[in-house]
Amino acid sequence: MPPLDVADAAAAPSAPELSDLTGRLVVLDGTGNLTVMRPDGTERVILAKSDAERRMLSHPTWSPDGRQVAWTELGLDDRASLVVAPSDGSEASRTEVPFPSVYMAWDPRSEQIAFVGRDVEDGSLGMVTVAPSAGVINHIDSGAPFYLDWAPTGEGLAIHVANRLAVVLPDGGDRVNIPSSGSFRVPTFVGDTLIHAIDTESGPILVTSTGDAEPVEIARFGGTLAYTVHPDGERVAALATGPPGFDGDRHERAGTEAPDLSPNELTLIDLSTGSQSIVDDRRAVVWHWSPNGDRLLFGTFEQQRSHLTEYPIRWHMWDGTSTTDLGIFVPSALLASQYLPFFDQFERSMSVWSPDGSAFVYAGRGEDREAAVWVQRTDVEAGPSRQGPGVFAAWAPSPEG
Repeated sequence: MPPLDVADAAAAPSAPELSDLTGRLVVLDGTGNLTVMRPDGTERVILAKSDAERRMLSHPTWSPDGRQVAWTELGLDDRASLVVAPSDGSEASRTEVPFPSVYMAWDPRSEQIAFVGRDVEDGSLGMVTVAPSAGVINHIDSGAPFYLDWAPTGEGLAIHVANRLAVVLPDGGDRVNIPSSGSFRVPTFVGDTLIHAIDTESGPILVTSTGDAEPVEIARFGGTLAYTVHPDGERVAALATGPPGFDGDRHERAGTEAPDLSPNELTLIDLSTGSQSIVDDRRAVVWHWSPNGDRLLFGTFEQQRSHLTEYPIRWHMWDGTSTTDLGIFVPSALLASQYLPFFDQFERSMSVWSPDGSAFVYAGRGEDREAAVWVQRTDVEAGPSRQGPGVFAAWAPSPEG
């Protein structure tokens, strides 16, 4: 591929009030252009231009080192490619993949990509790993739903496919099956320990597993469980949608001392002690830890719709002791359909937070009904700033991104 278009690098800032923020954003605008830029809109690098008659772009994803962006291009002939480009606009690479993406995640070393896609003919989900520099593709598994996490070393993956949980090598070999439950979604590594859930006579239970040791029971829950791990790896923010012990059938407590997790309350759980504290009793639909873990951003459906006719989300920010209510917005159609329903999976591969935790980014219509990319500082006395046009944005995970 030829070098990318950096002609807009000297463009005037679209949001000069954001010029002091660190890092870079990748933005997908409403016409399909994919651009890397500073938060104030300067130093633009166009990674891919819109060409609706030939291809569709999806799922731009930063590498952990902040130096590359990967995305999928789907042509009118239903042929899909994984494109990887340095964020500085130098030459990109292209690898043909068997299906368009629904999710992708770089390994921690920024060398390989776990790529989950949907077959355009039968709609089934499959996963491959891709080493872009070598063009090597390994088929890992098929099934639905499909969730995954990379081991911190990048030498293995945990995959949760339907009700099957396993740890595999990036080439699909040395598969180790692990007891599991269909009542949780994303397996998560913390060091060499795996957070997941199992089915028991008492119902589904959140556990941690390390090597061949017996799982350590953390909390009994009901319905479906979603959680995100605090950056220190010692706590999770979790929410279960049903009463403890309920997974379609009701289970009486039998042979477990794991504490019950109250339904529909965002709860902080200590993984070493099992102790719990309620963050908020409103049912959160999305939540993200700041990079250093001093704040938890979460969103709830706004009961008072005000003048917004769809179902808007109100942001809230918890600082460990109290919660501040922020503004409301209606997510962009892309954010609402592809990202928010699976936020706990995307939490493993993208960041809405700036690297220093001083601001977060989102796309949608604000209270003034304008559709845009918005940046909200943690200094909540100032409302969100319009960053520019767009339907999706994510911050590079490192300040040098």
